[in-house]
Amino acid sequence: MVGICKETGAVLDGLQSSLQGVVDILNTRLRSVLMLREYGAGGPELLGRNLTVSLLAMYRQLVCVSIDLWEPRLKVRTISFSGTAAEFKNGIVGILIEADYRPGALQDPPDYTVDQTVSFSLLNSDGSLVVSS
Repeated sequence: MVGICKETGAVLDGLQSSLQGVVDILNTRLRSVLMLREYGAGGPELLGRNLTVSLLAMYRQLVCVSIDLWEPRLKVRTISFSGTAAEFKNGIVGILIEADYRPGALQDPPDYTVDQTVSFSLLNSDGSLVVSS
């Protein structure tokens, strides 16, 4: 399955399309999509809170559940956070995700065979998420 880059209009392969989907899911506030009120991750609602261990655990859970719900081509294995103490103090946290890529998950019937394991990071820059493989 191929997709279209939302910024350039270029054709994306299946993996790049699913990574773009992850960014869209995590940047979308709950109840903000009119015809699909439950779409999103709920992550933007956590912005502005003090960065604590429990907040990071809550965010990890939100990321994992939202990817499982809205991007079936990826099955999350691990989510970890990266950054220095100074970056954490300033609210800058890198998110490292390891997931199984299952390109046939959108077919009818779904094929959940794992094609490859991918690792990518989501870097919070200027309030938006940017994927880097």
